[in-house]
Amino acid sequence: MPSSVWIAASSSCCLHGASRDSRSAAPAEAPHPPQPLQPPQLPQPPQPPSPTPAPQPPQPVQPPKSPQPPQAPQPPQPPPPQQPWGPWAGDGGAAKRPRIYEDPGGVDTVASVGAAEKGFDEASLRGFFESLPGFVIFKENPRMGGGFAKFASAEAARAAIEMAVGEGVPAEIARSSMSMPGVAGPGPARAPGAPPAGKRPRIPEDQSQVDTVACIGAAQSGFDEKAVEEFFSGVEGFVAFRANARMGGGFAKFATPELAVAAVQTASVIGLPAEIAKSSM
Repeated sequence: MPSSVWIAASSSCCLHGASRDSRSAAPAEAPHPPQPLQPPQLPQPPQPPSPTPAPQPPQPVQPPKSPQPPQAPQPPQPPPPQQPWGPWAGDGGAAKRPRIYEDPGGVDTVASVGAAEKGFDEASLRGFFESLPGFVIFKENPRMGGGFAKFASAEAARAAIEMAVGEGVPAEIARSSMSMPGVAGPGPARAPGAPPAGKRPRIPEDQSQVDTVACIGAAQSGFDEKAVEEFFSGVEGFVAFRANARMGGGFAKFATPELAVAAVQTASVIGLPAEIAKSSM
């Protein structure tokens, strides 16, 4: 065999041997650890069935209602008694005198209806009528918001109405004259124009014979009731004093008309409003 062929064969063998050695020399990969086995899922225990609700006891049957007996018809109610409207209304019905027709021209009583709504209370209303000539008595009546004022004559009552209207006091002739306690009421109807029985005719009073001083507007001039009374009580001939809040002063009676005139002059010196009254107290 030629030497070149042997050399070539020997080189080939050497190369194959080196190749096998290199493959055998490569490290082997480590095996993966086995995965742990999952425990089998245990079956869920069956849920106990829900308890069946106990049946409701049957409701007792309501007995049928017996029909109501028909109501007996109510007897008609009598109409309420009419409230009297007169000078003595509201006295409880005791000793009520029957209403007798009376000529309006002879009525000596003034009715003040709605005075409270106009701002006049009982005291001011009474004080106003007391200051008028011929005043006799006053009786309040809250139901009508005022009252009744009796005067000495029908003429004095009509004059009082004129003065009241001028002062804004509601006033009108009453339906009948107020009867004084213990005095009999009016008799049968009188002819128009005839003087009322038992009434004295009004006689105009001479101003020179009036012994009373009227003090009007003293409060507006700065004199209260006490100051006015103290002043007149210190004047010669003083007899009595009657305050009147409505007129803002009062009336002072003196022993003689001459002393009343002197008192008026003395009052004017200190600025106290004073004048001779329309009639003597």
